Amino acid sequence: MLKQPDRIVIYPQKDSKPDYLLCWIPPGNFALVSGGNAETESELKEYYPTGIETEFSQDGFDEFGISIPYDLDALREAYLELSKAGMFAEVDFVDLKKLQKYVAEKDDNNIQELVEKLSEKDIELEEVKQEPVLGKLLEEPKSTGREDPGKAFQRLSGNLEPKDI
Repeated sequence: MLKQPDRIVIYPQKDSKPDYLLCWIPPGNFALVSGGNAETESELKEYYPTGIETEFSQDGFDEFGISIPYDLDALREAYLELSKAGMFAEVDFVDLKKLQKYVAEKDDNNIQELVEKLSEKDIELEEVKQEPVLGKLLEEPKSTGREDPGKAFQRLSGNLEPKDI
């Protein structure tokens, strides 16, 4: 089974489009995104038994008839700001709930100062990790499955050795 985050995460589509964000929603979170609507949750489980990948936007969520109980624009803005500061250089996925916690606490002077210093390259990422809210953002979410999707694709395409693109 392919390795997949076991919680709702946000990530860029690819390095060349860092502002185009995607969202992974595992089946265990269908109740949250369906707003408690049992019919919607049941349909999601039937049609998307392994989870949903969608654009991290209102249009992306509307396509599936789902929503999240957070401000999408605030989350998107926070993700992009932190990403540009170099915060996510070591992680592939950012846990949605941990990002929401950051959004709720980002006006704290210590947090603002750390992000600004990181952005200006005045401190290293290791120093940022000492702040609990920021440190939690840098924890890679737990996953289900074992096989890395990139390696699985290489194996299936007959290319067992990674190539530089």
